[in-house]
Amino acid sequence: MAQVTKFDLSKQKGCRLADGTPLTSFTMRETDGRDEENAANTAKGKGGSMTAFEEQIRLSLVEVNGQKVNEGMPYLAYDQWNSRARHFASAAFTSLNAAKPDEISGFLAAAQPCE
Repeated sequence: MAQVTKFDLSKQKGCRLADGTPLTSFTMRETDGRDEENAANTAKGKGGSMTAFEEQIRLSLVEVNGQKVNEGMPYLAYDQWNSRARHFASAAFTSLNAAKPDEISGFLAAAQPCE
């Protein structure tokens, strides 16, 4: 089952939704290979400035300011968040989905040569 994590922005100033409402929290889920493929295809099909990475963020959002959003469907309103809010979402997505440097070091250190 995918990990789901809530990120609190209540103490961060300047994070706003499209209508100017303060963004106080959002919840994201881990993504998987299907999400990556869908995000890449969507970004490619749009031909706009939205990258596959940003499409994955849209897919991972499951709750915004305590309100559930369409899980498994891209959260389109993310496109209108201000830049500060989007940077926090990007950092949260990376933290949730990326391997940490110490995890990578341990993984590589445990590798054994094959004969």
